[in-house]
Amino acid sequence: MQGMISIVKFMVSICALLRKRKNGEIVRDREEVILKLCRYKDVLDVGCVGDFGRLHKLIAKVAQSVLGIDINRNDVEILQKQCYSVIYGDAENFVINKQFDIIVGGVY
Repeated sequence: MQGMISIVKFMVSICALLRKRKNGEIVRDREEVILKLCRYKDVLDVGCVGDFGRLHKLIAKVAQSVLGIDINRNDVEILQKQCYSVIYGDAENFVINKQFDIIVGGVY
């Protein structure tokens, strides 16, 4: 339970960061912020097939490792065929025996 609380706090912090005003303007390039945070990290990408897996593919270029999970079976299979590390599953009920430095979720 403690680990889950830490994850939730981290995700809330990221959401606040993405909405934070910079020089009077809202930060619009969420991808830039997310990719900087993911650089050289082990990343779990929840809901990874949004926008045809665009962000997942970008994260894969900068992260040490990235595992995607999504409930959309067809799009998961498409990303798997493109050699991306993606699994079919429900983000509310899954078990992965690995720790992650960063969790990205629901960006698109």
